[in-house]
Amino acid sequence: VELTESDWIMLLGRLRDPRMPWHQLAAATNPGPPAHWLRRRMTDGSTDHAMLTIRKNKFLAPAYLALLADLPDTPQGRRLGKGEWAGAEGLIWMLPDAQIREPETREFKRKVGGVDWGFVHAFACEVIGQTGSGRLAVIDEMYEKGETIDRLIPILLMLQQKTPNFDRYYADPSEPAYILQCQRAGVRIEGARNDVAPGIGAVSMAIAKGMTVSPSCTGLLGEL
Repeated sequence: VELTESDWIMLLGRLRDPRMPWHQLAAATNPGPPAHWLRRRMTDGSTDHAMLTIRKNKFLAPAYLALLADLPDTPQGRRLGKGEWAGAEGLIWMLPDAQIREPETREFKRKVGGVDWGFVHAFACEVIGQTGSGRLAVIDEMYEKGETIDRLIPILLMLQQKTPNFDRYYADPSEPAYILQCQRAGVRIEGARNDVAPGIGAVSMAIAKGMTVSPSCTGLLGEL
């Protein structure tokens, strides 16, 4: 049975009965994706819990442990064999937890926005700051579903105006009419180069060089 967050809250409520001299909750589960709510709850910095992996189970036979150790280096293999909270299908980049935070500085030399058009799938706009040394930080976002371009343009203008040192937006070039409408409304925007492999490589390099993502950018973090 999938334990939902509301189930978890209910269980914790039962465990807070002051008439009990001690309280304990134990659970066993296979790990899921890194952004799973249970993992976030168990790694929120508190110290009143312990998380044990399958390799800590002294009752397992050596042959079974060897079988687990020989599982392939896939998300499923890392989840079952190593007890890791690993991303599954569709994963392109792995953003370390330590890089999900606010940046050390807000003194950015330049800021740009990346725009991906969407209606059924979300419209996404990420605002990225670049320091003098070249390090990147995703600092703000707009992430909306079911919104038309006339509703999105005022928000793009607002982001552009409220963001110091903002240069321009780079947008998915598949919607040239949207780009033109934005330009006529005063949005500084142009079509981006849309080559997939160079884009994936550029983001991978930025992550390797320490690019951070603000915890408030929940749309981007959810897609990662």
